Amino acid sequence: MVPLSQQDSRGVELEEKTTQSHLEIVDDALINKLEEATQDYWTQGRSHFFFRKGYGSLHARYFSESKNKKLLVISPGRGESSLKYAEFLSDCKGSGFDFLVLDHRGQGFSERYSHCLDHGHIENSFDYVSDLKFVVKHFKDLKHYKKCLLLGHSMGAAIGTLAQIEEDSLFQGMILASAMLKIKTRGVPEIIARAALEGAKFLNWDKRPLYRNLTDIRESFEENLRTSSLERFHYHLEVEKRYPQLRMGAPTLGWVSEGIKLTRRIQKQREKLSVPILLMQAEKDALVCSRAQDQFAHEVTNCRIIRLKESRHEVLSENDDIRSRALVQIKKFIGET
Repeated sequence: MVPLSQQDSRGVELEEKTTQSHLEIVDDALINKLEEATQDYWTQGRSHFFFRKGYGSLHARYFSESKNKKLLVISPGRGESSLKYAEFLSDCKGSGFDFLVLDHRGQGFSERYSHCLDHGHIENSFDYVSDLKFVVKHFKDLKHYKKCLLLGHSMGAAIGTLAQIEEDSLFQGMILASAMLKIKTRGVPEIIARAALEGAKFLNWDKRPLYRNLTDIRESFEENLRTSSLERFHYHLEVEKRYPQLRMGAPTLGWVSEGIKLTRRIQKQREKLSVPILLMQAEKDALVCSRAQDQFAHEVTNCRIIRLKESRHEVLSENDDIRSRALVQIKKFIGET
């Protein structure tokens, strides 16, 4: 294994946690590529921490070369860390872009809520949007980029979309992968779900997990809904075992309630969007609402939707065939926008 320990910008050592490897069951060539990308994440990027009042420390990873005049901002999905995008960053070297990856509050290398260390929680979903705008503006002011684009996945796509709605000069184009544009309420009408979640908050149940997190199911490739890539599935589990602080359980009832508020705001104000948008839809996505994506693409000006056949939810963690098709579309978009 390549050693992964690295000093962050505060001088705090992020130590590798050694565990029994799961990697013997997968292809060595791809694992070596993923390891090299992970090493690049630590050696070529720099961590920055921002204090956010009422919350704590927010982490962002920044990759910059003096010659680059454009910035690509990556907004990860729920439970994802910035480290999960190491392979994508490696694939996009030499594109003329600097890269900024934000760990949303409560996940990744950002501070967790003290009362919800093991679960995905948010007190106010619009804090996600405020955080993203604050961090992006900080780095745009540092270098005065000629162009700034967004790549958002799932929840991160929703956060980036609302940030753009609120401030239309933030990005000059957006790539939305498996965008969370409506929360799935599993057959329950949304109005009833909202009322039930408000009741849960009144009873102080909002910090309870939506479901019990079962380790054996989480680590079962056969039952996962995220990717059909055996190698990437096991590799990301391995990384989480080296860095236990990255692991996250189920969303809380409060997170679901706030997620509904976030997506409803987008639904009501999406006509304000005017920048070019590439919406990548995963054909076999069981985690977000594809119908909401179709409606969004139909109603928003300058939005092109691409359906990736056979893809599950995590487009950029999919098998090589699906992932390469997604990369072609992304590189074409950032080259033309």
